[in-house]
Amino acid sequence: MTDIAIRVTDLVKDFDIYGRPSDLALELITGRKRHTKFRALDGLNFDVPRGEVLGIIGSNGAGKSTLLKIVTGVLEPSSGSVEISGKVSAILELGIGFNPEYSGRDNIKLSGLLYGMSAAEIEQKTDSIIDFSGLAEFIDRPVKSYSSGMQSRLAFSVATAVDPEILIIDEALATGDSAFVQKCLRRIRQLCAGGRTVLLVSHGTGLLAQLCQRVIWLDRGKIRSMGRAIEIVQEYDLAAHQTADADTWIDKVEDSLPAASDAKRMEAMQATARGEHRNETGAPVASDRAQSVFRRGPVFIENVELLDHKAELTNRLVLLRPFTLKIHYRVEGDIPTASLGLALAINNANDLSPVAQVFTQNIRPYENRDTYALAQDRSRAHRRGTLVAKFDKAPFRKGGYFLSLGLLPNEPATWEFYEYRHFFYPFTVDDAGMDVGAPVLLAPQLSNLDRNAIDAVEASRAERSSSTQGEFKTIRDEIDKVCKIDGGYPQAWPRHTKCPACDQAALRGAFEKYGFQHDRCGNCGFVCVNPYPPDAVLDRLYSGSYYSRIRELFELPRLQNDGEGTPFSAPRRTLQGIIDRVAPIDRPGAWLDVGGGLGAFARLVGQVRPDWQVTLNERNPASVRIAETLLGLKVSTDDPSALLAAGKMFDVVSAIAVIEHIPDPLPFLMDYGRLLKPGGWLVFLVPHFTALNATASKRSSANVIPPFHTSLFSETAMKAMLSRLPGFDLVSVEQSGMAAFNLLEHVDYGDQWDVSIPTEQDPQPRSIQIEPYRADAAAALAVLADAAPKLASYFAKHDGMLDLAAYCRRL
Repeated sequence: MTDIAIRVTDLVKDFDIYGRPSDLALELITGRKRHTKFRALDGLNFDVPRGEVLGIIGSNGAGKSTLLKIVTGVLEPSSGSVEISGKVSAILELGIGFNPEYSGRDNIKLSGLLYGMSAAEIEQKTDSIIDFSGLAEFIDRPVKSYSSGMQSRLAFSVATAVDPEILIIDEALATGDSAFVQKCLRRIRQLCAGGRTVLLVSHGTGLLAQLCQRVIWLDRGKIRSMGRAIEIVQEYDLAAHQTADADTWIDKVEDSLPAASDAKRMEAMQATARGEHRNETGAPVASDRAQSVFRRGPVFIENVELLDHKAELTNRLVLLRPFTLKIHYRVEGDIPTASLGLALAINNANDLSPVAQVFTQNIRPYENRDTYALAQDRSRAHRRGTLVAKFDKAPFRKGGYFLSLGLLPNEPATWEFYEYRHFFYPFTVDDAGMDVGAPVLLAPQLSNLDRNAIDAVEASRAERSSSTQGEFKTIRDEIDKVCKIDGGYPQAWPRHTKCPACDQAALRGAFEKYGFQHDRCGNCGFVCVNPYPPDAVLDRLYSGSYYSRIRELFELPRLQNDGEGTPFSAPRRTLQGIIDRVAPIDRPGAWLDVGGGLGAFARLVGQVRPDWQVTLNERNPASVRIAETLLGLKVSTDDPSALLAAGKMFDVVSAIAVIEHIPDPLPFLMDYGRLLKPGGWLVFLVPHFTALNATASKRSSANVIPPFHTSLFSETAMKAMLSRLPGFDLVSVEQSGMAAFNLLEHVDYGDQWDVSIPTEQDPQPRSIQIEPYRADAAAALAVLADAAPKLASYFAKHDGMLDLAAYCRRL
């Protein structure tokens, strides 16, 4: 027993169970047996070395408390033995040994005597016990007035002040508040570091994993399992899931996160996934490396891959570098009708504290039950498939972690997993030379602002606002003045004689909006304002009141708020997809974003690809001042010829929600295409003007705000135009987002509404009804408002989605 603090040998404890209290007396009188035997402990054997923290876990009635009472001498065993080597201090049932009528101070003295402390020793330690408990203002009140948490504080403080060689704790930390629990954990660690031995019973698996080297799992009085804390905790938690659902089971599975060089390991995993390593019943063959997983099917995880920022297999991430998680799965039987969801959690390996979580089945703050199923990351399972989760960066400090993950149906608030792997995949994180002190490192985009320049911009804006406050109140006021009164529409405006997209057919009249004629190509479906605004009119429109004030008063505050209502021109996931496709993570490059306004998209590129050099190419003076001065972006006002003459070349040129504003977009793209390096990407995004839009517009489509929108593209028109782009390979034209066609946009109400121009007093652009609806039109709108959401998915599938993105690569 030199190195053993506690030795338990063949330990058995039986209790006599009487059906009624009188049965005991009758048994004594008659000599007849009137009880049954209940075996609380059944042949336990284990040793606890000195200095070890041993955890004991199990369901209610498993025998945990009975074991501790025998170890501490409160109960006698029926057979077997318990050998103790050292002075024992125990916290068993809450408040045991306390006299409820005595004060807390008196109970410190009483408990100290029971623990074998001398009166002088108790006197010496009383102040430190009270200080540790945090009960100074209550210490002279009767213990019966204490809450359960207060009694727990006092019991733990006294028991650990004894300076025991062996400390035994039975759920004593369960009722303490979180701050006191952390104090207790520090005290226990200190005792263990000094060579003490701790026997700890708890239902909290995370607590046991934090403190214990080993854990014993008791089940109906027997040792069901004993071993490393993390392994036993994992098995116990999975069994708890399985017990709660009779249709589930526990399997043994061998899987890990292989590194790129681990070819043999990959081959073995792939063979297991193909079913080559299965027994005669079809179950996977377990090895000594297999771990327990919880399963209900019909979706099963085959294997999991972690990829680093170089897209290589790894089990080591790097702080702030992107990473990707791939979950390969299969379906056995019917494919579930609900979409396939993912839940994952990351915990610190040393104490199992939670670090990060992802749940796709929850309703997100910006969703409701009507839009829940429309999310692009919620789709049905395939017969065999792979879920790919991409992360912008690893925000974890240096150290070891466990990844837990499960597949489940995407149904709000459900936790019925198809398969769940608990604390299954260990991985590590390197700090890349930055030894951060927090589990999550926030990485803001920092700017060094010139206060004098900011003041000058603000003063210029205030002067401009006061001088033009009464000039235009609505967008159509400004359009009529700039285009029709001063600009000479339509006689002074140039005309398209052929389709600017396909150059194959003449244009024919399609519809009118705000008094501007729109023509349509019968060959490719391209729609345009015809006649179209000359450059001088466009320059005045885009530097005028509406665009300048939208940028300064409406968009800028949202960009500065960085998250709430940020004015991206398309959904963020669409823009993120563009970045991921054309900007390699591991190869920095140069990016030019054309016509990006204040630079919302350029700023996003810089945030998710910090190693890339991003330049905003913008002409609006107000936008340039704000982007440079207030947002700290690199801005160029040069046209393509000037940039080319200066030797500027780029890996990516983007135009997001720009070319629909260009009357003749092909020469525009050719000019900017010259700035690309060989193999570089030309990518742009426009609103999708579908066949239904073109047919049903009649002055009212929300896709049409003339003369700001001058070129309206169908997918066919886009491909026709790009087939004429010399020196480029058209890689793809792709749709995304919501339905492009909306019934409400096609009621004949285009001339009944206008939009206010933002002011300092009212920076929100607002729709203004300038002509009331007739009763029959209002009734029709009400019907369409009800029908439109129900038909959105149909229109998206059969007519097209709102965002149209084109990817071209320079040859």
